[in-house]
Amino acid sequence: MRRHALLALGCLFAMLLLSGCGLSIRAVDETTPVATAATANAITSSPTARAASIPSSTTIEPTPSPTPTSTEASSQSPTSATTAAPTAPPFPTPRPTTAPPAQRPTTQSEPPAPTPTPAPPTPTPSPTPMPSAPNCADMPVRGFGLLWHSHPAVAQAVGCPLAAETGLSARVQLYQSGVMIWLDTPTPSIDQAPWVITLISDSAARYRVPADGPAWEEGAREPTGAFAWVWNNVFSVRQSIGSVLDPWYATDAAIQRFDHGTMIWLRQPPSGDRPMIFVFRDDLLKTSTTTYQAYIDEGAQ
Repeated sequence: MRRHALLALGCLFAMLLLSGCGLSIRAVDETTPVATAATANAITSSPTARAASIPSSTTIEPTPSPTPTSTEASSQSPTSATTAAPTAPPFPTPRPTTAPPAQRPTTQSEPPAPTPTPAPPTPTPSPTPMPSAPNCADMPVRGFGLLWHSHPAVAQAVGCPLAAETGLSARVQLYQSGVMIWLDTPTPSIDQAPWVITLISDSAARYRVPADGPAWEEGAREPTGAFAWVWNNVFSVRQSIGSVLDPWYATDAAIQRFDHGTMIWLRQPPSGDRPMIFVFRDDLLKTSTTTYQAYIDEGAQ
């Protein structure tokens, strides 16, 4: 409507200019038909045009204004703008009120456990037969005989006696790491020279010493007599046996040779109060180094 009013005012203003410039205004014959329906509508529809109209028989013929195209009218028409209804947005999808049920994992069946194979029974070891004492022509007696018969392993190790036991005089001295034993062995069944036997750990060694060696000194806290001879001549013994702890002392002794060993008995051993038997695994007359074991004389009173 506002656009039409502006067009009408423009047309009126143009006619006034034309009249002022001397242009003739012809009378309109009442019998002349109205120019166009569009023009009449444009004039009658505008209130401004109605106000400017002159109540006379002459009619001012307005210059026809360009008719707006249908495309412009349709694009500018508020009716068409308002007529098109806006498209409503789609309603949101309602959320489910309840959670879907949780799917439980499918449990795969485990294969059955293998049946354990029973272990074969442990065979019972056969008892080791106890060695028996050898059958000898001459048997050991007293303390040697008791040990020989009561310990079949010892009897098997040393064998049968080579001769009867022989009583001897002995001297004993204790050192830091061992013992020295002197035996008066010059007898037809043993040897022609005295012996000094060293006991260090579980090893034993036999030394022949001169009968007229260094003198024995009673109460001395150092090696004397045959012990001094070994101390001064066998450096390995001095290094391994250590220093003297007590003076030497004399005691009764006995010795017996066997096929594969030697037994020596001491009434007063280096340690303990009861007589003791030392079993050597070799014949000391033939072997100078060997091993030994010590046993208490069970037959001594």
